[in-house]
Amino acid sequence: YQRDETPDFWIQDATGGIYIFGKDSPIPGGALTPGQRVRITGVSSARTFAPGVVSSAVEVIGAGPLPEPVRVSLDDLLAGDREGEYVEIAGVIREARTGEQNKVPVWELRFARDRGRLRIVIPHAPGGPPAALVDSAVVVRGVTNAFRELSAQSFARLVRVSSPSDITVTRPAPPDPFALPEKSLQELLRFVPRGISQHRVHVRGTVTLAQPGTRCFIQQGDQGLHVLSPGVPGLALGEEVEIAGFPAFGDSMPYLENAIFRRTGKSSPVTPLALPAGELRKVYLANRLVETEGTLADRIPGADRVTLLLREPDLLLQAVLPEFVDSAVQMEWVAGSRVRLTGVALDSGEDAVSPSSPPDSGALRLLLRSPADVRVLKEASWWTTPRLWALVGIIGTTLAAVFGWAGALRRKVRRRTAQLGEEIRARRDERAAFTAVRTERTRLAAELHDGIEQLLTSASWQLEAAYAAPPGTPAARVPMTLAGRLLHRCREEVRRSVWDLRAQSLDRGDLPAAIRDALNHLNLRHDADATLTVRGAAVPVPPDLAGNILRVAQEAAANALRHGAPTAVRLTLEYANDAVILTVEDDGAGFDIASPPGPDAGHFGLSGMRERARRIGGELLLSSAPGKTTLRLAVPLTTTTAAPP
Repeated sequence: YQRDETPDFWIQDATGGIYIFGKDSPIPGGALTPGQRVRITGVSSARTFAPGVVSSAVEVIGAGPLPEPVRVSLDDLLAGDREGEYVEIAGVIREARTGEQNKVPVWELRFARDRGRLRIVIPHAPGGPPAALVDSAVVVRGVTNAFRELSAQSFARLVRVSSPSDITVTRPAPPDPFALPEKSLQELLRFVPRGISQHRVHVRGTVTLAQPGTRCFIQQGDQGLHVLSPGVPGLALGEEVEIAGFPAFGDSMPYLENAIFRRTGKSSPVTPLALPAGELRKVYLANRLVETEGTLADRIPGADRVTLLLREPDLLLQAVLPEFVDSAVQMEWVAGSRVRLTGVALDSGEDAVSPSSPPDSGALRLLLRSPADVRVLKEASWWTTPRLWALVGIIGTTLAAVFGWAGALRRKVRRRTAQLGEEIRARRDERAAFTAVRTERTRLAAELHDGIEQLLTSASWQLEAAYAAPPGTPAARVPMTLAGRLLHRCREEVRRSVWDLRAQSLDRGDLPAAIRDALNHLNLRHDADATLTVRGAAVPVPPDLAGNILRVAQEAAANALRHGAPTAVRLTLEYANDAVILTVEDDGAGFDIASPPGPDAGHFGLSGMRERARRIGGELLLSSAPGKTTLRLAVPLTTTTAAPP
């Protein structure tokens, strides 16, 4: 068998059949015919329900008769056996129609059994399938195939037939289905060990509910029957009809499908069986018209249905009206009302709206016919659930307003408290500024005394030593050289002190800007550049701490540029949670930190930086090696006064 709508086909040998994916291999002559012998070159594949072969070459090597079909039962195929094999199967056709598969017109015939349905497809058959095929017993020859249903959750079975000649009618359908012996509903619904009939049955009953094009319910005496068919006409309630349809088995009892209808012209409305709600579970009521009373627990509106829930002791009844209901009518159905309902009791496996949908569970179900099937016997108390919720909403809104007012008052108090805090901090800042000015004066005096005065004194001593030595001798030159260095250092200290007094950035508390200003002055006198990187969120630094950190940064950068011959000097100012950390790194020559040049050689930078770190309670760490010298100063921000000298 070759699928006309694709280049795919089935082949069979003595061991079984298999599906060939022919997309990648040209077929000789463009098409294959049943009976040709072929040689396939390809690779195995598991693209579909069963294994297949993706062919790369197809070669016709001869012709011969088709293999003898394997005789199988419908139950065998529905169980998944004989996939891809040429089979012969007997059954009764329940439906015959014209369809389309991948844009190819086909006949579609259907068998059915208790366990499922089998679809038979015949492509390019002329005209449509004869109506006389319905209810005929036939033998069909074709290739079995599984296909994925639209839900993509399960596979269905079909038999692909090459032509109508592969279908043999073994028992024609009765020419007039309504000439069949009429069965009572009681006889139809009675359990039969050999199973339900595969042919049409002829029944008669009175319509209790009708949904045109979908289904209807009829009743005969105390027996009800569900008829599921797209051919359901517009039937009136109480109208007597004859129905010829195929029995099918639901979850607990039979129903009819693929039925045809004939009106008798008689009318005899069915009187519903009246039962208290508590008695509904004690009587088997499937498909019967019943009437009951109860308290309405809830109303659930939907786009295509309205669901009413009746709750009684040990019972939950779900009544469904499968149509749109005007909102004005629904407003009469208030929770707490006492209502009387009339409708068809559904079998446990039947859904109230769509027969193909899974039913709700955990409740008895009643299918209503119209809004008139709902009668309000006693209106609900004024204190309905919606009104109680409305009262709760009013109380909740009032409480929310009270809490909102309290929250607004609390926020106002917090704002006023914050304002007072700002005022207190402003006054504290004024006192801190005064203290900073006094501290700066003290610092300047200390620097003049400890720095410049000592340098001048040392220079004076060296000059006296030089004057005392014989002129031109090493004893005179060494003190003179040292005195020159001391005076040069003194000049640098005076220059830095004067620059500190003019550092407006530091006056504004902007320590990074002050350090950058100092580095700019140094970069003007040296080839290498000193740069600053700031990490963390900048916070105000007390003036006394800022001044000393600035002087350490100046001294460290100047020493690196003057003595280390670096290509770059990198300064990092990091604001941590409770400290300011200054790091100075250069890639110069480095020095021996175990014996660095000291004051006796005219070098006061390192000792001065250590003295400043001690004054402000900071920690100074130093490491040096050729290519990398690092100085790290960590100053806690809680330190507000200098350490004692």
